[in-house]
Amino acid sequence: CGIEPSADGKGLVIRPQVPRQRFVLDTPLLRVEVEHKTVWGEYKAHFGGSMDLYVYSPGSSVPIVIPIAFHAGDRVPFEVKG
Repeated sequence: CGIEPSADGKGLVIRPQVPRQRFVLDTPLLRVEVEHKTVWGEYKAHFGGSMDLYVYSPGSSVPIVIPIAFHAGDRVPFEVKG
């Protein structure tokens, strides 16, 4: 699906490269849904902290940076419309 640590190691890069118009990936850490050019989901925090999510809409070459802060057990939603 295109999820990896950011270059600085302090965030996640979410760059969906999916084979169809609608796609869902649900893991213990992250849920990502993609439909057309919209990406949304939630970060499922296991520990407290903060980080940046670098979210690309499909076909985009520039991410939207979403800073998030969380406590253990939080589910932090995000959404990017392309």
